[in-house]
Amino acid sequence: MSSRLSGQNFILALSLLCAFGCRRTLGVREANELAWRTLAEASKPTQAEGATENDTRLSWRLWWNAEEIYVNPNKSEPPTQSKRGTFESLRCKQESELQLLDPTVPQPDPCEEIWLNGSAENYVVGNGLWNRSGLRRKASEARIEFPGPQRPLAVEMKTEWWDPTNVAKGTYVMADTVKGKRFLVAFHMMIHAQTDWVWATFIHESLTYMVTDAGATLDDSFGADNGKPSGKLKALLHDNDVEILRHYRLIGTQVGMQEPKLLGNPIIERGLVKQQMSSCISCHRFASITQAGQVAPGAGGVGGEPPIPNQYNPLNFSFSLAVRPICKSGDGGCAN
Repeated sequence: MSSRLSGQNFILALSLLCAFGCRRTLGVREANELAWRTLAEASKPTQAEGATENDTRLSWRLWWNAEEIYVNPNKSEPPTQSKRGTFESLRCKQESELQLLDPTVPQPDPCEEIWLNGSAENYVVGNGLWNRSGLRRKASEARIEFPGPQRPLAVEMKTEWWDPTNVAKGTYVMADTVKGKRFLVAFHMMIHAQTDWVWATFIHESLTYMVTDAGATLDDSFGADNGKPSGKLKALLHDNDVEILRHYRLIGTQVGMQEPKLLGNPIIERGLVKQQMSSCISCHRFASITQAGQVAPGAGGVGGEPPIPNQYNPLNFSFSLAVRPICKSGDGGCAN
């Protein structure tokens, strides 16, 4: 398969093979390849305005972030995708996993940013899901389903930025933030190429020791060759002019809930990875709300399909939808 085949075209090509008896879900290598191709395509350099000398000019920096989408619910609508075209300083929000699991845990110098690509953002805005009043009505009417795979794939990225000491600056993606320059140390990707999404998590090469310290291993059958970037990955990154990504490692991917699987990022999930309790899909299955807008309690563990109480309506695995929209004033039946 040509290294120039995009992440979008890659999944469409896989869909065409289904006519000849494909699996219900992608295999591990296919999921790994899709993750890298989607990332490479989304990272192509851009000359958009607003970037400073501290910004690596990757195209996904022009996606809307969650703070911009889920704005004041009393406005008529949030910003539209067509108007986003400049770099802006990162807001450095609190780390959402720690907030969800234990809000009392100190978060020294946190800097997290969540991004939605145009397909995901347009779905949220177009369906009125950016405020809790609209979200709870839509969730109770029918199953919320982001675009993909036969349409432009919805993609969401959760990124963590640090200011580590003694860094090899040329090996990191950088960004200007409200706190000054920061370096991309780890990130998740949700790619809606399957019903349960394809989940991928990455970490900078200098921090892979944290994966082994947590008792986990790197599992990248497409992009890794004896701990180094594979020839196919190097060709892919060269074709998209994003060689900077050679310094990041894919920890692994996850597709489907039926088989229990441990997958997590020691920077993003921290204690959960160490405790062997991290599973992307099983956790995000609890992204659901009641008719009043209340989020389902619990976390998924690592095993298969955890049960969710009947009164909760699923939000297609998106915790951004579950926790970020707030109620419109005057909607007395809505609870934040």
